[in-house]
Amino acid sequence: MGIERETLKLALLECDTPVDAVRSTYGTYLDIFRHQLLSSLPESSRDYPFILEGFDVVNAQEYPNLDAGYKGVLISGSKDSAYDDDTWIKKLVDWVAATARFRPDIKIIGQFSGLVFLALLAMCL
Repeated sequence: MGIERETLKLALLECDTPVDAVRSTYGTYLDIFRHQLLSSLPESSRDYPFILEGFDVVNAQEYPNLDAGYKGVLISGSKDSAYDDDTWIKKLVDWVAATARFRPDIKIIGQFSGLVFLALLAMCL
C-alpha cells in the first residue's frame, strides 16, 4: 500500500516561445518544463502527482487564479529584457510583486530574465 500524495499544482508563466528549431524538437516551454520536472524525479517517484499549467503572459496576458490551489509559480526566460518598458513586463512585475506580498505561501522561481524580474521585485519590497 503506497503513500497517498497530494497533487502538486504549479503555474508556468511563459514569457516567450522557443525558437523554431527548439520548438520543433522539444515543443513549447510548457512541454520543456514538464519534461524536465518529470525527468528530475527519481525513477521510484515518476508517478508523483503534479500538474503544470502554462499561462501566456506576453500575448494573451493571462495569469493563474492563485485561489485554485497552486503551490508554486515558475517564470520562464524571455528574449526581452526585464528592464524593457513593455506593457506585459510591467504587468508581470506587478503581478509577481502582489503574489510575493499577499501570497507568501506560493513559491516563485524565475529562470534567466524571470530571475531578473524577481531581483527587481526584491529591490521594491
